[in-house]
Amino acid sequence: MTRRSALAAVLGTALLLGVQFLGLGAAAAQSAPTAPDTADAAVQRFTGCVNGQGHGDVVVLVDESGSLAQTDPQFERLVAAKYFLSQLGAQADHNGKQIDVLVDSFSKDFDIITDGWTPLNATTLPGIQGAVDQLRARPLGPDTDYWTALENTRRQLGDRAQAAPAGTTPCQAVVWFSDGKLDYQVRDTPSLRGAYGATSTASYAPGADLTTQNGVNGVIGAAETKICTDGGLADQLRSAGITTFAIGLSAPGEEPPPDFGLMQSIATGGGGPHCGNLPATGGFTQAANVNDLLFSFDQYLTPGQPVENALTHSFVLDRSVDGVHVLAGIDQPTPGSAVRAELVGPGGTSPFLFDDHSGATRTAYIGTGPQPLQVTYSWPSASAVTFDLVDSPQGAANWSGAWTLRFVDPQLGSGPAPSRSSIHVWGDLQPTFAPRGDSTLRSGSGPVALSYGITRRGAPVDPTTLPGAITLSAQLVEPNGTLVSAGGAADKTGFSTPSQVDLSSVPPGPATLRLVLQVTTAPAALPDGRVAGTSLAPTEVDIPVQVAAPVNFPTVAGITFPTGGNGDTELDGSLTVTGPGLVWIEPQKPTLRTVPDGAGSPDLAATEATGPSSAVRLGDGEQGDVPVRLTTGGPATGTASGTVAVSYAPVDHPELAKTVDVPFRADLRKPINGAAYGLAFVLALVLGPLIPLLLLYLVKWLTARIPDQGLQTRRIPVRVVDGGIQRDGVPFALRPEDFVAMTSIPEGGARRLDVGGIGLLTRTGWSPFGRGRVVVDSPGYVASSSTDAEPRGRNGHAVLPLALHDTWILLHAPVGPDDAAEVLVLLHADGLPATRERIAGEIAGRAPAMLERLRSFARDKGLAADGDGTRPPREPEPSWAGATTGQSHPGSSDESRYPNAEGGGYSSNEGGGYGPTAGFGGRGLTSQYDPSSAGLYGPSGFHESSEPAPDRGRPDGPPGEPETDRYGPTGSSPYPSS
Repeated sequence: MTRRSALAAVLGTALLLGVQFLGLGAAAAQSAPTAPDTADAAVQRFTGCVNGQGHGDVVVLVDESGSLAQTDPQFERLVAAKYFLSQLGAQADHNGKQIDVLVDSFSKDFDIITDGWTPLNATTLPGIQGAVDQLRARPLGPDTDYWTALENTRRQLGDRAQAAPAGTTPCQAVVWFSDGKLDYQVRDTPSLRGAYGATSTASYAPGADLTTQNGVNGVIGAAETKICTDGGLADQLRSAGITTFAIGLSAPGEEPPPDFGLMQSIATGGGGPHCGNLPATGGFTQAANVNDLLFSFDQYLTPGQPVENALTHSFVLDRSVDGVHVLAGIDQPTPGSAVRAELVGPGGTSPFLFDDHSGATRTAYIGTGPQPLQVTYSWPSASAVTFDLVDSPQGAANWSGAWTLRFVDPQLGSGPAPSRSSIHVWGDLQPTFAPRGDSTLRSGSGPVALSYGITRRGAPVDPTTLPGAITLSAQLVEPNGTLVSAGGAADKTGFSTPSQVDLSSVPPGPATLRLVLQVTTAPAALPDGRVAGTSLAPTEVDIPVQVAAPVNFPTVAGITFPTGGNGDTELDGSLTVTGPGLVWIEPQKPTLRTVPDGAGSPDLAATEATGPSSAVRLGDGEQGDVPVRLTTGGPATGTASGTVAVSYAPVDHPELAKTVDVPFRADLRKPINGAAYGLAFVLALVLGPLIPLLLLYLVKWLTARIPDQGLQTRRIPVRVVDGGIQRDGVPFALRPEDFVAMTSIPEGGARRLDVGGIGLLTRTGWSPFGRGRVVVDSPGYVASSSTDAEPRGRNGHAVLPLALHDTWILLHAPVGPDDAAEVLVLLHADGLPATRERIAGEIAGRAPAMLERLRSFARDKGLAADGDGTRPPREPEPSWAGATTGQSHPGSSDESRYPNAEGGGYSSNEGGGYGPTAGFGGRGLTSQYDPSSAGLYGPSGFHESSEPAPDRGRPDGPPGEPETDRYGPTGSSPYPSS
């Protein structure tokens, strides 16, 4: 995935949930929005719930499967997650709501990234974003296991719902990033089988063969069935009220195009294979192009309103709102042109210029006096700007009125350039309600009067004092989704008139009063002569209410169960009721909505109150419980849900009994395998002190891989002249033609690479803690790196992090001239010009001092050339601990870095190195190297490939090597010819 498409995903998703979240409005059109589509409805339901409850739980679920090395080499999904979190947190702070977040990652396995559930606010945001950033250093996994990701997410949110206060409705959502379909990698090589296992460990396909494509297809089919069967995992997420926002990450022009059908079907119920039978509660978006997607995402906030394409972009503000967020840009600027954005406030004041194009977030002020307006802005690209404008607490004098934004492309003239904008105006007005007088929402009653109002940060606001147009609609939502009109207000004056809601056919129990507030700012004169206001997106608030039973009847609440963590086939729970009256549950089968695999056909029944004679009897206002038991056909993992018919009647009149369908939901967990647990317990007693240490070593070894992301390299000779680095007699710079060849890194990462004749070998080290590293095997050279300027060991090797992309190594031959060196640049395949400029600047600024350090090291260790230009004997250097590449070649010492009489080529005692027959790690050379060669450089000690490679000869090459070094047959190398 490109940087642009990921930026689209992040900004779009942030606006989809974060910026609209908690009452964000939308502007740029003057007509009323149309009815929302499925994705809009999902956003409105979730934000409405949080507005009503004041609290929400959000899981950010990030894919880290191996295919992301190609689709997201720059880790832009992490940028997306971080931006989303920042926008969500800002809106939560602004509106006084609490959002708790949990960041997870998945591939073959599932991992929690953050330190448990964390309230999202300005104080905690840096720590949460830092946890997300740690994914950059993690190895990518082999599979994209949807079931493992979503099942663990369901459990996490289920545990949160279980701990929620009684009588509250949890508001829960998962924001799910992935770059492809549900998939498993075939373990068709010894290395893959060794790293990831030959058989499936997934609960839905235990022991299945993963070494063939047919076996993998069977596992994929089993996972899809577990997710999409009626009542399966997708339905279980929906029945729990979890909103799923899925973002499919793809690269422009990717062939074949990624298959997001299943992902879309899980989230929305459409677009792919049949997946569950319950109504879907979510949305799906595919990120593929920065400009198109950026603005199409914003349409989630302005349903039915097109993105504005114009020379100038206008919006109108008044005291109904207190902020505006704008995203705008030119689609096709003139190459190299310094695009300028200008914002003009009410009254045609001097334009504010967004003049810092560095990409950093800047804060400035518009206007003068004691209450200037604060504007925060940044340029996410050279031709697009995003900014937030916030009214001052006292109310700035230059806030209300028409604002205009335009772009200027200097190479096209001084006039405005065609551009697109997505403008979102937001405020903090929220609707409220109260029963009129002593009215109670009671089932079976006639019309009940309700009064509606508006608040700002909890304080009442008189609607007639607001300058714009305001309307309110209200509906009562029954548990089965039936909507009952509850009145509202057609204009600002309508709030003073009570509304009526007819409850004659509404059953008792929990319900939701859904209030939707629509605000349009006051009209103002626009530059084109129009006079119009700006319509905000509707602000929805879902308020939980309890519809009381008829007079003298008891009130029935919901059924609760503890989490069935022991694999029990019988789970005891309770139905909470409030008197006066009788309550019982007749023996009958419940209506099931979701059933986990293995649970058979669950049954729910009362254990005591099974009829009028044994009913729970309660006095007026008295609260009690009806004990119930859920019985399953066997241990299972998942959500069992449905409804059960509950009978209730006045205390002395069971013949007047009514029935109501009461929902239930139970989170089931399979038990731990007894035999396996017993064995593990015994082993823990015997090996207890060693197990944690061994596990740490194992994890460190498994993760000690160079990430399988595209790598471009260039080895460049340089000299220090008058304290500066020169290349070919001119100041050092990287050239466009430097990076034309790719170094192949196997899927899943590499433990060893050969780059320009230099070996890059991963090492774990003696300590079980921390991460592995890359040791640079550079025979004939002392070396240091951009991440560690000190030469290491007795012979001066360089060290790099595992994520070595966009770093560089400085190499110096002790037998060569003091002012000569080489730079090996390791550039990410998607390296941007800015990255190349940064690296070139680092080399120019740091290399002279690093070279002096290398010369000093070589002299201190006795490695520098003697007067006759010969190299002194080098000390043996023991191999590094924890080598991941195998055993050293027998008899190797540090002398084996250099030509020897026995085998030709090069060997290394640093964990394998270059042996006469071993290649890297004491193994035969694999697909990266020529398997017929006797050592990395073949019998003659030269190049591993049959293709000529003049750029990989060595100045201190083996005896018999032609006098044609890496610099050509003319001997233009800065080093003496061998």
